[in-house]
Amino acid sequence: MRIAAASVHSNAASGRTTTTTTTIATKNTPILLVGASQGLGAALTFALAKKGHAVIAASRNRSRLESLAEDCNRAYPTDSSGGLVTPRFLDVTDKNSIAAMVDWIKSNYEGVHSLILNQGINHDACLAEWVDTVDFESVLSVNLVGSARILHACLPFLMDSKGTVVVLTSQAGVLGSVPGGVSNAASKAGLDAFFTSVTSELRALGVKTLIVEPGSFRADDETPRQVLSASGRYAQARTKRQLKPENSETGRIWFTWRIVTFVGLTVKLFAPRLFEQLSLRVRFAKTSPPSELNPDRSVV
Repeated sequence: MRIAAASVHSNAASGRTTTTTTTIATKNTPILLVGASQGLGAALTFALAKKGHAVIAASRNRSRLESLAEDCNRAYPTDSSGGLVTPRFLDVTDKNSIAAMVDWIKSNYEGVHSLILNQGINHDACLAEWVDTVDFESVLSVNLVGSARILHACLPFLMDSKGTVVVLTSQAGVLGSVPGGVSNAASKAGLDAFFTSVTSELRALGVKTLIVEPGSFRADDETPRQVLSASGRYAQARTKRQLKPENSETGRIWFTWRIVTFVGLTVKLFAPRLFEQLSLRVRFAKTSPPSELNPDRSVV
């Protein structure tokens, strides 16, 4: 699948990189994009439709999906009926919902061209603020376990199409997060480890993998075009050294972000207390960090 210039397949064990360009996803074998209703997922749906790819846009938010599909199909009409983007409800925490999606694909399509895993939620709270672990478990269930469920269910489709699975993780999974973001960072680190480990297994089945680690950007208050522009400044695949900027502006942004990442990691490694203080200032710019446990805290 073509994302930016081409797909980059990372072999974490050997460090080898293979660049491949595949065919357009047609109406018979569309791309399944999970987590498409807003933010980066909506932006990717627009970008893929603009390139002529057929997309199944899946999410739990039906109204946003329908609006997204309507906007995409109006912006990039086709000669065939129905347009390029088809909205479909999917709850990655519900096995029945996943099974229904698989059965629906079997009934309506010849297969799946590629799979993009972008679904994600976050629980913004420091550990001392937690009442229990329910919200933390929910984040893992959607971000990490949900990705494994979908990949497992769609694996036969990907094997038949010799397709690509793309997973959107985060820089937080590599560098850690500021206070309050532990749930999201833990889930993204798990995604990194899971897909780095499963890459060789998928390769043996003819399925390619791509891990993308975006940095910070606002998702809810911007249009899909703005989100894609912002996230594109920071998005980096596992094989960062092999990705070449497409133009001078992108190159400057790419180089700047590499410097920022290097400085941040250096401070975290050699001055961890300073990193913690700066992180706390960012997290609690308008309030004070918790000095005691949540009074409603329960222990199971």
